[in-house]
Amino acid sequence: MTNESKITPTELPGLHHQLPMLMPDGTLGNSSWTDLLNYTFENEALYHVNTSTIERIVSLMVPVFFGFIGLAGLLGNGLVVLVVAANQSMRSTTNLLIINLAAADLLFVVFCVPFTAVDYVLPEWPFGEYWCKFVQYMIVVTAHASAYTLVLMSLDRFLAVVHPITSMSIRTERNASLAICLTWFVILTTAIPVAISHGVLFYPRQGGYYTACLFLHNEGYSLVAFHRVTRMVVVVVLVFAFCWCPIQVILLLKSLKLYGLTHASIIFQIVSHVLAYTNSCINPVLYAFLSDNFRKAFRKVSKVVWCGKPPPPTIPPAAQTKTTRTTGNGTSNADAL
Repeated sequence: MTNESKITPTELPGLHHQLPMLMPDGTLGNSSWTDLLNYTFENEALYHVNTSTIERIVSLMVPVFFGFIGLAGLLGNGLVVLVVAANQSMRSTTNLLIINLAAADLLFVVFCVPFTAVDYVLPEWPFGEYWCKFVQYMIVVTAHASAYTLVLMSLDRFLAVVHPITSMSIRTERNASLAICLTWFVILTTAIPVAISHGVLFYPRQGGYYTACLFLHNEGYSLVAFHRVTRMVVVVVLVFAFCWCPIQVILLLKSLKLYGLTHASIIFQIVSHVLAYTNSCINPVLYAFLSDNFRKAFRKVSKVVWCGKPPPPTIPPAAQTKTTRTTGNGTSNADAL
């Protein structure tokens, strides 16, 4: 049994805090939530894990990744909100949803990433009961806000493609704003059980206690521009699915008690955790690559920031490439992307 040590149930909380934080395993209609590594300590078998190797990996590498994710997420999503808010020509139903997605990612970066990074480094949860509940609540709220914003974006594209004329009266900025507000209300309300069901637990150790933040569960426009908008939404949805799929697979296997604790499974779990958080900073990059108008707006803001002077006048909004309301060619209302 070279280079391996047995970890007893009372020692597992220390390892737990090398792999922290809650992830949702349900939907808005399902109040079942699980901690990423919320072991049932009472029935836990002995595991053979090279703890020194694991601790070196997670304590050094993972917080660095999270630091890059946090910085990129703040700059990228903040820039998205700024360019859409500052450019009247970019106001559209799709861009309102993009702002909402960026806002959800900003909240995720501010309230979730720093606490998770610190929790990977320290051997126990240092922030107390209130922040335990609040951080877990915000992780669920922001993750679901991103997911359901993508649902709204997909619905918006479906209406624009399949019903371009009849959907013009539905796909308005007012209706988009109402849908966004309703979505946030539902998510904020249905996520309340997450805050209630989490708290700080104390585990005995030599000379004191471990504190762990855990789930306290009981047993039981033109055609080209039009296609570009659709393509961008499809890519954003696929990237979201790619980033969040591995961690959801892990959660499913854990709920079925099919996910064992091995070197490979722990590393895969860490990578999946980082990948899920990476989604909060990748969308602005996709907008820059897939949308000409976003790319131009990013350049405009960059010139103002770095040169300290406003950019030259741009083409009036009326001349922008967008899908406009007409009577004979089957186009729908504006999507200035």
